[in-house]
Order: sequence, then C-alpha cells, then structure tokens
Amino acid sequence: NQPLLAEVLGLIKRAHVIDLRRRDRIAHAVSLARAAMTGIWVAEQESSANVEAHYSAEAVAAAERGIATQTAVWERMFSDLRIEPLILWYEDVAAAPDTALRQVADFLGVALDPQGAVPLPAFKRQSGEASRGWAERYARDRAAVF
Repeated sequence: NQPLLAEVLGLIKRAHVIDLRRRDRIAHAVSLARAAMTGIWVAEQESSANVEAHYSAEAVAAAERGIATQTAVWERMFSDLRIEPLILWYEDVAAAPDTALRQVADFLGVALDPQGAVPLPAFKRQSGEASRGWAERYARDRAAVF
C-alpha cells in the first residue's frame, strides 16, 4: 500500500531519534553475549536466577558482529531518510544522567520543569568481575587472531 508507506516514511522523517551507543564495543559485546546466554538482561534479574555463563569467544564475536551490523543499518537508514539523531553515549549517560536529560530536552525542544523532577532509582550496573574478565580475555583472543 503506497499511500500508507508514504505516510509512515513521512512520520519517520519528522521523528526525533535518539541513538544510544556505547564506546566500549568489547564491553558491549560481552554484555550482549552474557545476557543472551543466561537470559539475564538487567541486574535485578541476577538475584532470582542462578545461571552462570561460561566464556565463549565465539559468542562475544557474534555479538560484536551483530552490534556492528545493527549500527551500520541504523546509520544507513538515518542517512537515507536524512535524519540527524541525537547521539548519546552509554558511558556519558551512566556517568551524568542529568546532563543527558538536558540534552534530550533540548533536542526535543521541551523545557524541563524542576518541580516535576522525579528521583531516579539507584543505577545498578550488571557488569562485574566476570564481565571484566570476559572482556580482557576476549581482547587477548581477538588480538591473537588479527
């Protein structure tokens, strides 16, 4: 249905897109691989599950390739549709969520009302010693291959 497609593309072209990325690609790949292997996607799930993932260079490499592919597809779509997203970096958002909130508000053209502030729950990172160990091991494995 051509009219429907044209309408949807028109909406997308007027959209405000926020693209959240992560600078540390290996940490991102490790996180994705571990979550896919265990089914644990947020830290709050860890206490209810007793699942341990065993290191797999293949799983991390597949996650890294998947992230690269998805990033390329999004970037091509943005380019094709002439969309200029607000790019936010996970590390910056985690370190300074108030700054990220102001960036998003400015991007959307909305004013923040200090009276409407809601306290955020504590941010609990899922990464830990095991994830750091995986990242270090994968970086060594990857360097040995290339």
